[in-house]
Amino acid sequence: MKKFLLVVLLLVLLLIAGAAIFVLRFDADRYRPMVVSRLEEALGKSVKLERLARGWDRGLALRLKGLEIADEAGATGEPLLQLEAASAIMELVPLLRREIRVTAVLLDRPRVHAVRRPDGTLDLLGRAAAGGPVAASGRTATVGSASVAFEIATVLIENGMLHVTDLTAQ
Repeated sequence: MKKFLLVVLLLVLLLIAGAAIFVLRFDADRYRPMVVSRLEEALGKSVKLERLARGWDRGLALRLKGLEIADEAGATGEPLLQLEAASAIMELVPLLRREIRVTAVLLDRPRVHAVRRPDGTLDLLGRAAAGGPVAASGRTATVGSASVAFEIATVLIENGMLHVTDLTAQ
């Protein structure tokens, strides 16, 4: 009986070691072109992203560095969003059930540029600001042929700046 338990313990340790090696060697930056193209498709704006990396911070963390969303339609020449760094910390167990539970999103030194267009609409990240709820908890999105639940618990912003340009006077 002791040999059986020893073999089971050894197999569990090998499984844990294999999972740890996979997580440590996983290169998230190879997905950067796909992330950039999906963001450009969703926003209809040019997007730049310097680096995409995985990390560990009270859970699995996805880190962005050097995100910039351009304002092609703007007369200001200033990007709509510049983000020095961001991290999304995710719970591990829900990922196995195809659920993305983000415990915290940390935004470091974001610079958001809002533009009030000549017709009076407020343009934020290339979209006219609309009334109503910004987000709903527990939403499900379809990725390929599978649905994925997505939920964010907390968003923290450090040293952020909001710049508003009013073009109604032109």
